[in-house]
Amino acid sequence: MDASSSSGSLPFPQRLSHAGALVARMGLLLVLFVLLDRGLGRLVRLPAAAFDQPFLLGTWLGTLPVLYSGVLLVGSVLLALFVRTRPHPTGWQAFAHAITLRRLVLLAVGLLVWIYATYDYNLYLNQAHFLDRLLLIILGVLVYRHPGFLFPFLVVLLLLMRQFVLPIGGYNWTIPMLPARMLMIVGAGYIGAVLTRRVRTQEVVFLICTLIAAQYWIPGWGKLEIGWLRYEQVSFFLPASYLNGWLGFLEPPTIAQLTRLLSVLSEPMKIATVVFECGALVCLWRRGAVRFFLIVWPMLHLGIFLVSGFFFWLWMVLDIGVMLLSFRKHGAPSLPIFTPVHFVLSLILIAGSPLWFRPAKLAWHDIRVSHAYRFEARLANGQSYHLPLHFFDPYRYPFRLSIFHYLTDTPTFGGMLSQGEVAAAFAASTTPEDVFMFEQSLGKDSFNTARIKRFDHFMQRFAGHWNVQQSHQTPWHWLQPPPNFITFNDPRFLENPAPIEAVSVYQVTSLFDDASYREIRTRLVREIPIPPPDSIPPLAYPSPN
Repeated sequence: MDASSSSGSLPFPQRLSHAGALVARMGLLLVLFVLLDRGLGRLVRLPAAAFDQPFLLGTWLGTLPVLYSGVLLVGSVLLALFVRTRPHPTGWQAFAHAITLRRLVLLAVGLLVWIYATYDYNLYLNQAHFLDRLLLIILGVLVYRHPGFLFPFLVVLLLLMRQFVLPIGGYNWTIPMLPARMLMIVGAGYIGAVLTRRVRTQEVVFLICTLIAAQYWIPGWGKLEIGWLRYEQVSFFLPASYLNGWLGFLEPPTIAQLTRLLSVLSEPMKIATVVFECGALVCLWRRGAVRFFLIVWPMLHLGIFLVSGFFFWLWMVLDIGVMLLSFRKHGAPSLPIFTPVHFVLSLILIAGSPLWFRPAKLAWHDIRVSHAYRFEARLANGQSYHLPLHFFDPYRYPFRLSIFHYLTDTPTFGGMLSQGEVAAAFAASTTPEDVFMFEQSLGKDSFNTARIKRFDHFMQRFAGHWNVQQSHQTPWHWLQPPPNFITFNDPRFLENPAPIEAVSVYQVTSLFDDASYREIRTRLVREIPIPPPDSIPPLAYPSPN
C-alpha cells in the first residue's frame, strides 16, 4: 500500500481540504515553471551576430535590454533581502527529502554538462566558447551546494544551445530540453518553497514525472490521430535509416532481407509502441505502474535504436535514473503522490501538456521511398572526397535528418509522411517510374531562396574555417557522449592537407520494392564555391527562436 493511501480514512471535509491545498500548490508550481520556461526562453535571445563573440554570457549581459536588466537587478536584490529574513533554511534544506531531489538534479546537470562542455569546435562561428563551457562546469558543481545556482546554469546552458540553430535551423531541442525543463521545475519549486513554503518535494517530483510521461503520451496520441496503426509500415524505417548511414557496413541485399523480416513483426511492434506511449497517460496510477513504464520506455528506445540508429540515450538514462532514485522497490523515499487526487491531476497535466510545455509530436508514416543529401568536397589538388556526417559536427543533427529539401525546386517526399492515405498509396509504388510519378503529383515543393542563401553561407564559412584549421576536434573530444544518431559509413575525412575549393550537394533517392533495396536516383542540387573565410561577408538573418 502507498504511504499516501492512509489519507482515504480521513473525514470527507478534511480530504476535500487536503485536495484543495494540493491543487493550489500544484497550480503555483505549474505557474512558476511556465513563467520560468517562457521567461528564460525570451531572456537569452541574442542577435545572430552576437554568437560570433568568444564569451556568450558576457555578450548577453552587454546586450540585455535595460528593462530586463533593471527587473533582474531589482528582483535579485529583493529576493536576497527576503531570503535573508526568512526564519528557516533556504538552500536544499528548503525541501523535505532533499537528498532525492538533489540526486535527480545532479543527474540532469551532469548529463547536460557532459554534452555541452565537450562538443566539437564550432567551425561556422569559428568559436569554441571556452569560457562559457568552463562556467557551465563551475555552475554545475555549485548547484550541488545550493539550488539557487540552477538559474545562472540554465542561462549559460540555453546560450550554448542556441548557437546551433544558426543559420540553417533543424537543431534538436526535443532531447536536451527534457533534462533542462526538469531543472526548471526544481528551480520553480525552490522559488515556491522559499517564498510561500507551499511547494513540497513530492509536488516537484510529481510534476517531473508528468513532464516525462507527456514526452511519450503526445507522440502516442499523435500516432492515433494520423491513423498510424492502420497505415504505418515500421519496416520501412530501416532502409530509410540505411540511406543515412545506419548499418552502413551491411550490403543492400542484407538490408532488404532484414526489412522483410521486420515487416512480419510490424503489427506487434506497432501495437507495443502505441500501448507503451499512450500508456504514459495513466503511468502515475500506482507506484508499480510508474516503475513499469520507466523501465519499458528505455526498452522502447532500444528497439528504435536497433531499427534506425536513433539513439535516445539521454532519455534512457533519465528514465532509469528517475526510477532508481525515486521509485525503486527498496530504499527510495515513500513519496505521497499516488492518491486519487494526484491521479486525476496527472491525467489533466499529461493530456494538457501542449498548453504548458509543448512536447514534440513525434508521429509520422514511414514509406518505401527515402531522400538523403550527400556532400562531396572538391579539393585544390583536383581530388574529391565524400564528406561524412561527423565532418559537420557539432551540426550533425540536421545533416542526419536530411532537412535540405528547400535546395531543390522539384517535389519531394521526406521518407516520412503525416497523411496516412498518401502513405497507403505509396505502398503500392514498387518501381522507379511509380515513385517519380507520385513525386510529381503528391510531393511537396519546398524550394526557398532565403534558406538557400543561409545554407550557402553556412557551408562557405564552415568549410572555409576547416581549410584554416583542418580539424574541429577539441582536446577533450574523446570525452564526448554518444551522438543521437549512430552511423557506420563515416570514414575519417582529410588526411590530405589540400583546401576545399567547392562543396557539391547531391540528393539521393532510394527505394525498397519488397524484393530489394536500391538507390534509384542521384542528382546534383547545389554547387557551392568555398572562398577564404575572411572574404565572406556577414549574413543578416533572424536571431534563433
